[in-house]
Amino acid sequence: MGCLLLVVGLGACDTSAKIEGSKRWVVGQRVTLERTYGSAFVQNDFTLTDSGGRVYASGDPKLDYEFVDDTKVRFTVPQGIPAGTATVSIGADSGGPYVFSVEVVRLFGVLDVSGGLSFFGLDDPERQINSYQVGVGQGYVSLSWEGDRLIAVAAATGEIHFLEITNDALVPYAPSVELGIPLGRGALLDQGALVASSVGVGVIVQLPNGVLELAAWLPTGAVSAVAAAPRYNRAVAAGVTGDSTGPVNAMYRIDASLSPPDLVEPGGVIIGGTVNGVTDVIMTPDGVIGVAVNNLDDSLTKVIFESASPSPDQLNLPAEDVGAWRLAVDAESRFLAVLCEVSKSVAVYALNQGGMAHSASMLADPRATTAELAQAPVDAGFAPGGLLYVLLADGAVAEFNLNLAPPAATTIRDAQPNPGIALLMQP
Repeated sequence: MGCLLLVVGLGACDTSAKIEGSKRWVVGQRVTLERTYGSAFVQNDFTLTDSGGRVYASGDPKLDYEFVDDTKVRFTVPQGIPAGTATVSIGADSGGPYVFSVEVVRLFGVLDVSGGLSFFGLDDPERQINSYQVGVGQGYVSLSWEGDRLIAVAAATGEIHFLEITNDALVPYAPSVELGIPLGRGALLDQGALVASSVGVGVIVQLPNGVLELAAWLPTGAVSAVAAAPRYNRAVAAGVTGDSTGPVNAMYRIDASLSPPDLVEPGGVIIGGTVNGVTDVIMTPDGVIGVAVNNLDDSLTKVIFESASPSPDQLNLPAEDVGAWRLAVDAESRFLAVLCEVSKSVAVYALNQGGMAHSASMLADPRATTAELAQAPVDAGFAPGGLLYVLLADGAVAEFNLNLAPPAATTIRDAQPNPGIALLMQP
């Protein structure tokens, strides 16, 4: 949590007031503003104006504004805010408001093969801002919807870390949890987390003292990945189950409004496709659909979450996209990206209230002219405004502007000594 002290003169309209503390804020950061003297703050008289001119008033749910007393207010740097100079205005009970400017920064994080998780600013992609060690070897990282917290999983050791992102550090907000078995991808919920494993979906809950602990294993059997839409208390997992004909692929819908979360249907939703080919699953942030990707037959299967009798819809990727294995979705539920390791390409689908339509496929590595010369895509994430970022096998990061046809491609970060294995992008 950031904290600024406003050291002000007698006139609140003096916009040259001294600000003690960082004026460089990251997306999702919880900020406390406190005056040491001067005119009292006025409740609910607060605005944050971003670099694009949008005004977030005290009642905007994205701000989560809190008036503590006439000396202190708190708020969150909103998810989806554009990077750049923003202006804060706090009403005072005499004179004009306190007004000052800050720099809003959007961060991206890379987990490398040595287990080091490092964050960089999109405005300076080569400069490391903070880092944290989360294990060695294969790992997974997932952000909260707001972009201020993350879950990091060390796959081989079964160690789970819960970290908060600030403008200059990665700080544990709860002690790590060690399950002692191999784990897959995890997903944060408002009051805990879910994690994939060979024995089922692990449900981790937060106790009143802030400690997180394993509360239950949902009886799914082995699952390869989980994903969540925390605002709507929904989550999905994908794995293999059995029926009268033998093993089949399944998607498990999870009701996260329950305490602890539980399965919507015990046997899951049978999704077809080649058995054991499901490598990843996502849930759109609006909670409408879950989508699984099958690496063995290059297909996608979507399931409408709220359907009482779900009918899975399977579609094949374009013929040029081969080896599909990883998925990413943007915070506005507009775009789905499918990473294909064999063809070294990215297939993009436009989403619309449960509908999916292929819109573009492109080589994942802007530095290469052919797939033979390209690095394979490893992970991906979205920033607001239709910007897709792809982590490549050598640690480089590529940006694709999906608002253009074909999408414009740029390399924003060069190859690194330690190759990357997972990418996070603040929403």
